[in-house]
Formats: sequence, C-alpha cells, structure tokens
Amino acid sequence: MLPKTGIVAIVLAGLLYSVQASAFSLFWFGRSDNSVAEQTTTNKEQQDNYAIKVYPIDTQDMPANMAEISNQERKQLFVDILLPLILLSNQAISEERSDLVVLFRGTTQQSDLSGRQIRYLKVLAKKYKVKYDPQLGIPFRQEMLSRIDIIPVDLALAQAANESAWGRSRFARDARNIFGIWTWNPKLGLAPKRRDKGSRHYVRKFNSLGDSVAEYMRNLNTHRAYSDLRRLRASQRLHGQPLSGELLASGLLSYSTRGKDYVSSLRIIISSNQFDRYNNATLVSSLTLASL
Repeated sequence: MLPKTGIVAIVLAGLLYSVQASAFSLFWFGRSDNSVAEQTTTNKEQQDNYAIKVYPIDTQDMPANMAEISNQERKQLFVDILLPLILLSNQAISEERSDLVVLFRGTTQQSDLSGRQIRYLKVLAKKYKVKYDPQLGIPFRQEMLSRIDIIPVDLALAQAANESAWGRSRFARDARNIFGIWTWNPKLGLAPKRRDKGSRHYVRKFNSLGDSVAEYMRNLNTHRAYSDLRRLRASQRLHGQPLSGELLASGLLSYSTRGKDYVSSLRIIISSNQFDRYNNATLVSSLTLASL
C-alpha cells in the first residue's frame, strides 16, 4: 500500500487522492461504513477492514519514463495504471457470468429460452470456444461456467509485472503488450530482437493497454494449455473459497518455458508486493463519478 512518507493527501468531494513523487494514485480507501480514510497501516488484519475503490481510468499507453524513476515509484505507478484495467476486464467477464447464471437457472433445455436468449448463449459459447449443446447438458454448463470467470487481480498484476519488467519492456512501451502475448502474423506484431533461429513468432501489438489485458484474460479462459488453471478456479468456486492467485499460478506451467520456476516467481511477486490486498478492490461506479 502507499507508504506514509512522501504522501500528500488531498480530500476532494469526499474522495482521497494521493500524490507521491511522479506517481498519481487512482485509489481511495474507505471502511465498510463508507467513511473515507487513508490506509497507511501495514497490519494485515487492519488492512482487511478497508475497501479499495478504484477510478475506472482507461490508460492507453505505458509512460515512457518507467525505467528512469525509482523502483518504489515505478511499482506504485505500474499498479496505478494496471489495476483499473484489470478490474474493467474482470467486470465485463463478471457481467457475462451473471447473465449465464440467470440463463441456466430454472432451465433444463433450449426450448425453455427465448430466441434472443439462445442467440446470446451461442455468442458466449463461440467467444469462449465451447461447443454449443442445444440440450444444455451438464457438461456444457460446467464448461461454460469454468471458462467465463474472472482472473484474480493478484495473479494478473504478478504476470503483468513479470512479463513487462514492471512496464519497462520494449513491448510494453511500443506494442502496449503487457503479458508477452504472441502472434504469427507479422502485420500484427513486432519481431523480438533475440528470437531463436527458426522461430517465426511476433509479439502482438495492441491498440491500448486495456486491449492487452482483455486478450490476456481471454487467452487464459479459452486456451487448452490453461485448463488446469480453470479446473483449480472452478474447484475454488465449488467450495466457496475466494479466488487465489498464488494457488491458481500452478495452472500456468505452460505460460513460460521456465515452467515451475515461472510459477515460483509469480508467487514471490504476489507475496513480496502483497498483491492479494487488491483482490477485493472495486471500481468507483459511474453514478459516484457523475456526482462529483
């Protein structure tokens, strides 16, 4: 969380802005009774009493000076930029999941749905690469629910930090690619300078950082290489457990050639930066913003 030193707190319209050197925090902290309070404690039990509210700022580019500022400033600025984008993508997925639950509730077969509902369900199935079942059987329902789900914030932040060197990489800067996502179409990507001989992959270019986040989540939710992650996530859901990036990281052995070492590095990033504190962060609603 933001350190006590070097912070100027400005209370404006009931919201807490924090300015630290070149980093501008997009968060405000409130207790469950909705009073506004700055979170400076390092005690985890006390931290859990605070809810992190995040402005839905859609930052298009990574700042060019990420390599020039201090490690502390860089990490805070990186989280400031990525956290809203991760929450925005997760919000879109959550809305799709809620729609799916409503469609499945009290439904035993396709004839129980309206034509519009059937079309929407087919669109979701195609988007998440699930073969549509007109009978709406249990395997189809389970597969849809296992794929249409959020990525824990701590895991997304850790992978973003690892893959982009905390926003300093060439691809984060020039391609808006935070997660090292590949393409085999030269028109859609940049060639790595140290690409192995015979390799033909490119690092995909995105129109915005938000597009990179959305594609990263779509990749984890659809690619067969990450079926273990989806299975672990579904198990946590089944047992009513909060989603844990440290646990789900074990389903990412195929994300990097480093395998188990890659998974270990993600867990270290999560724990050393206390990224799990952001798992319950929520976006400031449009109604709240409109009232400012």
